[in-house]
Amino acid sequence: DALMADDGELRRWQDTYASHGVDVVSLSAHGAPLTPNRQIADEYRRQFRLACHFAERIGVQKVTLIAGTPEGAEGDTCPVWITQQTQEPNLSFWVDTLKWQWEQRLIPYWQEQGKIAADHGLTLCFENQVGDMLHSPALIKRFHEELGPVAACNYDISHIWAQGMDPIETLLYLGDLVQHIHIKDTLIHHHNL
Repeated sequence: DALMADDGELRRWQDTYASHGVDVVSLSAHGAPLTPNRQIADEYRRQFRLACHFAERIGVQKVTLIAGTPEGAEGDTCPVWITQQTQEPNLSFWVDTLKWQWEQRLIPYWQEQGKIAADHGLTLCFENQVGDMLHSPALIKRFHEELGPVAACNYDISHIWAQGMDPIETLLYLGDLVQHIHIKDTLIHHHNL
């Protein structure tokens, strides 16, 4: 808020990075956008829009973020992360709930926010974070197909390792969808697997 309101503060902020030879190539807009807690969700929406304005103003074209995790049904108060998908008829509630989350929460929300980002010339780079609706490369690809070029991937290898996936294979699978990378070292303790 302060940097958007005061040109002097914005120049000071930019000069600080420039004086150290650091280029700002992306902004982070991580938060809990799909939480059923309206106060938190509304504040995230405000901050996301501010980040889009700010990114355009400073010439940044990438925003890194997570898609979020919504409730499992209308009226729930807790986000629900579903990883189990089964075709067994008596266990179809997982598939039904995930379909509801995708169609009623994830896609409508990000279609709206994606338009705002596109209007500011931004690409949204979604992190494949454990606990998030877009935790896997397949889901990120599906999401991109539904939202279009505004949606890309912020590849985070630690979450790939944590899910037991091969990082090279997932990079090959995602291809050009990878528009930003969070590089971290991850140590797998085989006795914990």
